[in-house]
Amino acid sequence: MTVCGQQLRPKRIVFEKDTGVFFTSAQETQLLVKLKQLEGCKSELAYCKEYAINADIQIQKEQAAYDSLYRKFHELQIVANELQEKYRLEFDAHNKTKELLVTENTRKKNWRTAALISGVIAVFEIALLTR
Repeated sequence: MTVCGQQLRPKRIVFEKDTGVFFTSAQETQLLVKLKQLEGCKSELAYCKEYAINADIQIQKEQAAYDSLYRKFHELQIVANELQEKYRLEFDAHNKTKELLVTENTRKKNWRTAALISGVIAVFEIALLTR
């Protein structure tokens, strides 16, 4: 091919066993840059897919761990409620025992007072009768 009196022979690019088309050196450079970018994009896409798969696996593991911890928390919450109920019952029983103790102590005190007064009265009656 002759352009402006000069003879040009563009290079033929062979791509994947295809003879292709004729390019200028600038076009060839642009094409090679685009091909390298395409390879980079493919490797980036493969990396992103692998990362997504690994992220999904990690999320599944964390979900399983969370579910396990939640089940244990729920079981312990049931045990805690049972222990709170047991403590409340024991506390009520303790308060009733304290009330009964106060009542019994008051009874004893009244009985002792009554016995003392009866004894004093009996002594005075005996003293009056023996006079």
